[in-house]
Amino acid sequence: MNWNELFNYKDGFIFRKSNELIAVGNRTSSGYLRTNVMGKEFRVHRIIWEMHFGEIPAGMEIDHVNGSKADNRIENLRLATRSQNQANQKCPQSNNKNSGLRGVAWNKRSGKWAARVYQNRKEIHLGVFKCKFEAARAAEKKRIELFGQFYWRPIGPLPGGE
Repeated sequence: MNWNELFNYKDGFIFRKSNELIAVGNRTSSGYLRTNVMGKEFRVHRIIWEMHFGEIPAGMEIDHVNGSKADNRIENLRLATRSQNQANQKCPQSNNKNSGLRGVAWNKRSGKWAARVYQNRKEIHLGVFKCKFEAARAAEKKRIELFGQFYWRPIGPLPGGE
């Protein structure tokens, strides 16, 4: 679809050509902005990407660099694989159940903290540690190695040191 025929882009927002005063998009429960075109729902960040660069290649997704799903400025959008996009999540729901730290969980069998990361939906076990912060540092180091610029890291040191 030629989005440039329907919309104008400005500072992370799109406006219908027929009404350039009101930005298009309603926030979904997951935090993304979406709009309806000809009875079909589209995510605004995908429209903006395609307005600037054309069709999104098969197997690729649009990642929000700063992790904010509502920040659709073109400089905040980039192509990413599913694995890269997931590495950029701020707070994954499945990885911090009992430690409060990403990639760290209590291992009953060893009586220690286990560290792990995921790449391409496969778990990479990094070992067990006496201290949950050591496990968190091991997981963070591995994420940086695997995902580089796509790894989202909180500002500041990890709790418990460094």
